[in-house]
Amino acid sequence: MNDTLGHLAGDKILAAVLARLEHVTRASDPLCRFGGEEFIYLSEGLTAPGEAESVVRGFFNTLVESFSIVGGAT
Repeated sequence: MNDTLGHLAGDKILAAVLARLEHVTRASDPLCRFGGEEFIYLSEGLTAPGEAESVVRGFFNTLVESFSIVGGAT
């Protein structure tokens, strides 16, 4: 994105992605940008594979919606 739309647009989309991920995660679990376009989320206390699948589904569902950064909106 930085190569085609510039660093400001890239920064805005990364901030929008992080905001969406924060919306579907527990506040007690660490979520951070690792570098570039990589994020790390540590979900403690999961006891079954289905719980992890639910977390992944939440991430996917929130990121599948398109992003708009036109006019500075994210």
